[in-house]
Amino acid sequence: MDPSLIEYLDRRFDETRQALLEFRLETSERFEEMREETSTRFEEMRGETSTRFDDLKTEIRHLHVLLKDHGSRLQAVAEGVASNDQKITRLRSEMNGQFEDLKGVLYPSIQGLGRRVTGLEAR
Repeated sequence: MDPSLIEYLDRRFDETRQALLEFRLETSERFEEMREETSTRFEEMRGETSTRFDDLKTEIRHLHVLLKDHGSRLQAVAEGVASNDQKITRLRSEMNGQFEDLKGVLYPSIQGLGRRVTGLEAR
């Protein structure tokens, strides 16, 4: 084989290898950023949810204290508790939907990149 062709091909392979390494680094950095952003948002949501649950628990306790002497209003309190339960259920549903949406966005991208990198590495 012609030495100049070999030299040319070696140079092209080195350039391609370097481009792939740079792409892998950029992809890694972006995934790390996304992971940090996602983690931060999940922590914020956990905090918000925890605060909301604590607020709801406090409200329910307060209602129970007020109801000790107000048996005739028990049905109104039961309806309030049911409403809070529905809110919690909706909040859980919304959070689960958001988590699933996020998974739906991230996983295909990660799998697609994995396939592309695997294909490139196989070459």
